[in-house]
Amino acid sequence: MSRAGKLAGIPPTNQCAGWPEVSIRMQVPPLGSRGSRVRVADEQMSRFFAAEKGVLDHTACSVLSKLIFNLFQPTLLMVNVASTLASSSQSLGTLGMLPVFALLQIFAGALVGAIIVRVLRLSPKSQSGRELRMSCSFGNAGPLPLLFADALFAGKGDPTLGPRVVALISFYLLGWSPSFWTFGRSILSSEEKVAEADKEAGGLKALLASPTAQRILSPPVMASVVGVVVGMNPFLKKIFLSPGAVARPFTEGLRTIGSAYVPAVILTLAGTLQQSVRASRSPGGPSATKQKDVSVATKVTALMIARFIIMPIFGFFLTTNFTRLGLIPRDPLLHFVLLMQSCMPSAQNSVVILQLDNNDKAAGSMAKTLSLLYIAACVPIAILLSGASMVAGI
Repeated sequence: MSRAGKLAGIPPTNQCAGWPEVSIRMQVPPLGSRGSRVRVADEQMSRFFAAEKGVLDHTACSVLSKLIFNLFQPTLLMVNVASTLASSSQSLGTLGMLPVFALLQIFAGALVGAIIVRVLRLSPKSQSGRELRMSCSFGNAGPLPLLFADALFAGKGDPTLGPRVVALISFYLLGWSPSFWTFGRSILSSEEKVAEADKEAGGLKALLASPTAQRILSPPVMASVVGVVVGMNPFLKKIFLSPGAVARPFTEGLRTIGSAYVPAVILTLAGTLQQSVRASRSPGGPSATKQKDVSVATKVTALMIARFIIMPIFGFFLTTNFTRLGLIPRDPLLHFVLLMQSCMPSAQNSVVILQLDNNDKAAGSMAKTLSLLYIAACVPIAILLSGASMVAGI
């Protein structure tokens, strides 16, 4: 199994135990180094090439989106959250601040997005307005941090560093993922269609099948809840997570399935981008019927300001004050993860939501915006991660 696959889950036994709360020094490669940037760029290029050759067509992207939503991300969250709660000696209060931190960042991003939409004089319900609000609210909290964790910490010095980073990222996702699939989906989905579908729903069974209920009871949300229950229940921990447990092979099988989350998200983005580019080349493509709106360059510039200037400052402010108030310990690795989450580009999974809603035109537009943002983000991310490492003391 590749290092990325191994890092998608938390090791059993006690590898995560005894997390230090004092300053530490780790021998890791320079953050945002050429190797890390080349690796990410190489993955994006290879996946776009696969899409150009017809491997990632519309059907493949649609199937991948459903697998991400219904299988890959839920299993990743369930296993990692349960393993973190079961094996970590870090206090539950400290771990509980990670989801709170995620919610505060989402709230701040949503506020910034609303201001940007107003400044650009866009309707919040327009396609560009929804794109900007969504992209400002939600950063890439899963795939990209996991890639950086693999590139920076796997096989470098202390063997427990990689699993610890993944554990912290997973617990951050415990607050981020439910918000993304509920609040985030409400930003991108048509409120009129949702309201109409909810109104037509009658009876308990129909109500549970309504769009609103499906957002709240989505597979990632329910998987997070199951992970918390299993990780905190001594009886269930003994069955599913203890070494030599009867159901341990089942848990490891879920861990393996969850490792497909990162490559599947990247494949979906690459395939959707290629479809958008191909459609824009055709005479009847989106570019021929697109309404007058802000340019892609304007959207990318606005997102660069929001994601790489405003949000890092807000994340630094939160981390500093949370530490000063005693809400989080002076753990350099924890501080680095919080600061890293503050300087990530917009979430790739936004394209998955639009694919699930069969909104191909909006998915293509979002994919194009995100791809240009990710290309422009190489230098800011390198600078911000280097700064985060110095501030955190690693």
